[in-house]
Amino acid sequence: MSPRTRYVDYYLPVGPGAGGNTVAAMFAAFGLVVVFALLVLVAVVLAFPGTDYPSVEYTPVPVTSAPVGGEQR
Repeated sequence: MSPRTRYVDYYLPVGPGAGGNTVAAMFAAFGLVVVFALLVLVAVVLAFPGTDYPSVEYTPVPVTSAPVGGEQR
């Protein structure tokens, strides 16, 4: 006589919102990941500012003056 294997299924709640609305929990987790990524992006930009903008030099643009009434004849 060969031994028989018995399989038993059981519910194991895992993760945020387990046992509740799992779709809402997944959207909430995704939202938290997006917010965390934006915070990291802002922190990196503040920690390492670009060097392009402080080195911009403004040069005057030559302007030709015309009479107030337009072109004279």
